[in-house]
Amino acid sequence: MKNPELLTKRFEQNISGVLNCFDRLVVFGTYQPICYPQAMSWQVHTAGIKLVDYEKRFANRLRLEMTARIKAIASKEGIQIIPVYASIRKEALVSDILATRGKNPGIVCILSAMESCRCFKVRKNHKTGYLELQWKPGKCLHYYVYLMDAEYGLCYLRIPTWAPFRLQFYFNGHDWLERRMVKESIKYRKADNCFVHISDVKRAQSIVDSFNVRHLHQRLDQLADRFVAVHGQWHQGLHWSIYQAEWATDVVFKSGRILPALYEELVRTAVVEIKCADIYGFLGRRLSTKSASQVSNRLQTLIEGTRIKHSLGKTSIKMYDKQARVLRIETTTSDVSFFKHRREVRHRDGTREMKHAPVRKT
Repeated sequence: MKNPELLTKRFEQNISGVLNCFDRLVVFGTYQPICYPQAMSWQVHTAGIKLVDYEKRFANRLRLEMTARIKAIASKEGIQIIPVYASIRKEALVSDILATRGKNPGIVCILSAMESCRCFKVRKNHKTGYLELQWKPGKCLHYYVYLMDAEYGLCYLRIPTWAPFRLQFYFNGHDWLERRMVKESIKYRKADNCFVHISDVKRAQSIVDSFNVRHLHQRLDQLADRFVAVHGQWHQGLHWSIYQAEWATDVVFKSGRILPALYEELVRTAVVEIKCADIYGFLGRRLSTKSASQVSNRLQTLIEGTRIKHSLGKTSIKMYDKQARVLRIETTTSDVSFFKHRREVRHRDGTREMKHAPVRKT
């Protein structure tokens, strides 16, 4: 049997280009010197405070510092902190502010919300008979600082006001790419977070491929230093890791005449023909007898309007059409270690070797 003809080859005359680009990216920032109960206990001990006074004399003092920093910045920028509730969509609120404010670089707005968090509580260890810090669910005030960054576009930094202060940062890869193309005078047309036309697709792809991770880390550290009052108290020690990532492949058609009918055919084929083994293969996994029994409960094909979705654990593949000209295939994961690649692995004994290993969350 001959290899099936690729869609991009079959419709080569109707396609203006294919762009692979990360889309939504959410990262966590963790302060390693206080990121688990024993580490925080050491910090409390070093400060000369008893565990029984942890909340009043230690955690609450830090909370007041965090809140004071955000309020001082808001006052300096002439921005009112807007409280939001679960019923309010933050994206819609920010969109309305941008419509009035414009897209100039700087702070767009600061939102505050009481949200759940994972925190430390002083509890008695019944085995030892001593007090200790333990993980407990809780709630605290969170600030969402929305920024129009000159390089990364619209992004936000989510800042909890209660220890251990796990930060969350979001930005969109297509917004970042748009700014890079403007700098290089690459002409484009953008609609609904996708490019329906790019004058130089190869150059745009090379820009995506050259994304500088270290530069992103530097920018994240700069934001934390500005907005997080406790940032310098533990000699920084801020560790950034990927929480959620989306990778989009956009097949851009020259006009809106071909894709609508083609997409209907693709959806029907995907529903009927694609099996568990195909999904495993696409995601770089092998389907065994054991995994087949597991996937029967976790792998679903969903059609919502014009979207088809296959899920496997914390990773999913979506396909949908946009603007009648863009066919998007999007892989989303909340655990990048699901994927493997060849890289250098450092062992605990200090030795190193090149091997096929899970992607690091950093």
